[in-house]
Amino acid sequence: MRRRTAWWALAVYGLAVAAVVFAPVGPSFKGIPLPGWLHASAIDAAANVAIFVPVGFLIAQLLPRGRRWLAVVICCGVSATIETVQTFFLSERSGNVRDVVTNTTGGIIGMLTFIVWLRVLGPRRLARPAGSSRHVPESSTRSYEESPWASQ
Repeated sequence: MRRRTAWWALAVYGLAVAAVVFAPVGPSFKGIPLPGWLHASAIDAAANVAIFVPVGFLIAQLLPRGRRWLAVVICCGVSATIETVQTFFLSERSGNVRDVVTNTTGGIIGMLTFIVWLRVLGPRRLARPAGSSRHVPESSTRSYEESPWASQ
């Protein structure tokens, strides 16, 4: 994925996350029959992890190689900010530390997924636009002096 595409994806996904986490009312599992072993708190924790996996993935993609660990710090900071806003500014919502931990865990999973993906596919394959081939045409290896535009 190109850098610009990653920025756009992060912006659009960030708006979707904001719409969910800053909505006046959170998700409710009342009236939904759940198996005895599955509790609403487990669904909430899994959702918190899942919502931050793409965030960690995209932020890791935007950071330079030696700084990808910052994706975890950024995810933790964003999560702490979300929970603070929910606690102090949204009376219908409540923030808690467990959500920060589960969101950060999702960011870690996303960052690690990106690193594994990068190692499997390689950096060149990620940077290449869709539909392009690995073959570099001979004409593109000519120097500027050999090109038809050099005489102009």
